[in-house]
Amino acid sequence: MAMNEAKIHRDLERGHQASVGLEQVQERLDAIANSLHIKWEESKAEDAEGREQAWRMLKATRELKRSFMQDINAGRLAQAEIEKNG
Repeated sequence: MAMNEAKIHRDLERGHQASVGLEQVQERLDAIANSLHIKWEESKAEDAEGREQAWRMLKATRELKRSFMQDINAGRLAQAEIEKNG
């Protein structure tokens, strides 16, 4: 198996795994993000540390989703390459 072909199959498998993983955690991540957003919006003016912590955690949930999506998109590209090459 050529190096490129091995990468295509690896990307395809990782994309599939990421899709399943994101499907399993999507609802929880959305609930956490919503809760953090509310905490951030409703924080008192003097609670800068609490707002900052909520913001960092919100960014972390977004980064986790982005990571899943990178693998999912790489898998989609791999699938298209496989279909193109027959």
